[in-house]
Amino acid sequence: MPPSNKEVPGPLTFLIGDFTIHPEIPGSWSFSRLRDFEDCPMRWALSNTIVPCFGGTIPQKLTKSGVEGILFHELLESYDQHSREHHDARFRPRSTSLALLERWDRKNESNSRINSKALAGQIGIEDLLTAFGQAAAYIVRPDHKGASKPDPVQSNKCKGLVSHAEVWLRDPESKLCGRADHIQSGAIVDFKSGDQRADHIEQLLFYAALYLAVTGETPKALRLIYAARNSILNVPIPRATVLRQSLTEMRHRGQAHTGR
Repeated sequence: MPPSNKEVPGPLTFLIGDFTIHPEIPGSWSFSRLRDFEDCPMRWALSNTIVPCFGGTIPQKLTKSGVEGILFHELLESYDQHSREHHDARFRPRSTSLALLERWDRKNESNSRINSKALAGQIGIEDLLTAFGQAAAYIVRPDHKGASKPDPVQSNKCKGLVSHAEVWLRDPESKLCGRADHIQSGAIVDFKSGDQRADHIEQLLFYAALYLAVTGETPKALRLIYAARNSILNVPIPRATVLRQSLTEMRHRGQAHTGR
C-alpha cells in the first residue's frame, strides 16, 4: 500500500521486492482510474511505471469483450461525428467497424501481452453492429435545416458544454474528470455493450456530480442503455445537495491519493 500523504509527503512510493518505484501522479482522476487505484494500488502503480523492456508502461492485457467495448464506443463516436460533419452522406457502420478494428490491430501489434491479430479475428462484427443499431436509435441527430446551432439557453447554462457524444466533464476545483458517452439537452446517457454491473450506476452518478460542478445544475435525466439486449435503466436523479456531498467526498478521495 502507498504511504499516507500525512505520514510521508512527496510523490507516491511503492516497494516491490528490492525495488522502489515512483509512478507518475496522474493529471486527472477519472471514475475508472480512481476505482483501479483503490482496488489495488500496487497493480495501479505497476501499470503507471515506465518499464524499459516494454519501452514505456506495461501494456494492457486486453480481452475479446474489452476490445469489443472499445470498438463499440468508437463506432458511436464516429456516428455522432459523421452526423454533424457529413449529414447529407450515409453513415456505413459495417465499413466503419472494420476500419476501426484494423486500426486497433495496427495500434496493438507491438503489445507483447496479446496476439492482436488473433484477438482481432475473434471480434464479432455482427454482434457489434446489432448493439450499435440499438444504441444509435437513442442518439438525437442534429437538425440541419439551415445552420446547425445548439440551444442557446442550454449552451448558456452549460457554460460551453456541448451536447454530443463523448463529452468531457472536468471538475473546475479538482483533478476529477469523466467522459460521458452522450449528453443531449441535459440528459446524460451511458451506453454499455456488455451485461449490467453494480458499478455502472455509481459511474453514472459520478458523471452527474461532475455535470453539476460544470453547469451548476442537476442533469435532466440519467440513463443506462444496454445495447446488446436493447434495455434502458433510468436512474433516479439525486437532489443537488446529495450530488454536492458526493462531489466533496470524491474530491477528498482524489486528494488523499496525491496530496493535492
